[in-house]
Amino acid sequence: MESVENVARAKAELLDALPPGGVAVVPADEPLLEPYLTRPDIEVVRVPSLSDIDPFPAVTSFTARHQLQNALTALTVADVLGVPRPERIEVEFSPLREEERELPDGVLLLNDCYNANPVSMRAALTNLAERAGTRRRIAVLGDMAELGAGAPAYHREVGELVRELGSRRLPSAPRARLRRPLGGDGGRGGRRPARAAAAR
Repeated sequence: MESVENVARAKAELLDALPPGGVAVVPADEPLLEPYLTRPDIEVVRVPSLSDIDPFPAVTSFTARHQLQNALTALTVADVLGVPRPERIEVEFSPLREEERELPDGVLLLNDCYNANPVSMRAALTNLAERAGTRRRIAVLGDMAELGAGAPAYHREVGELVRELGSRRLPSAPRARLRRPLGGDGGRGGRRPARAAAAR
């Protein structure tokens, strides 16, 4: 796709495919979609931000904020379809998506290496910070692909976020292509959050 703008454009094709009178359920805070929400013959329903919902309207088997936001999207779709909301949401994630492993000496390994883009990388790193609490954090990242000319800037943003969230180290994955160091310690940002470990 070469850029996140192109990804948004491709997603917007779903809006074009809606028949007149159709309903589009979209995030409330995604400016990249706004230029495509202009059809007068469809209804646009916006998913509220998680920060505006308290308490969360269902008990869940997961706690990551981005997954709660995904669940909120699913609940919004259920409302549009007239499907009753469940009281509890149980999800078994596919392999390599937020796998959690308790290791010796109080180490928690978060393996979220299926794939990544700037948005999902931010979500994974935020989840690492929240799960780690006051424990030392180590993020191991690969490079993000298919970002086009904006790739260096997106990788720098990831490095800055790592520093912001207080990860102590940002080691480079072997395939990391970005030559300029990111964060405060010379690590590099990347395509996949190959491992994110929170330790005591």
